[in-house]
Amino acid sequence: MARNWVRLAADGLAVEGSCLVHTIIFTPNNNDESVDVYDGLDAVAGKLFCHVVMFREETRTIDLGEGVPFDRGVYVAMENVGDAVTIVFTPLE
Repeated sequence: MARNWVRLAADGLAVEGSCLVHTIIFTPNNNDESVDVYDGLDAVAGKLFCHVVMFREETRTIDLGEGVPFDRGVYVAMENVGDAVTIVFTPLE
């Protein structure tokens, strides 16, 4: 199966439907930024997968190897507009 990617620069649904998440790349706009990644369609009903905090303006890559299954989708909530998150995934549907 081919891997896809999507980049968000604001809160939003990155992937709709079940998938394997292989990589999460977080690029903050400023110092002391954070991002939450949820298994779900939003931050309310979704299950928090990870909370990433950056203390410097640098890119952080989280490599999940062969992939972690997400059941309903991937939702990303960022602390500030201007941060960027890239999700590398394989759709399962």
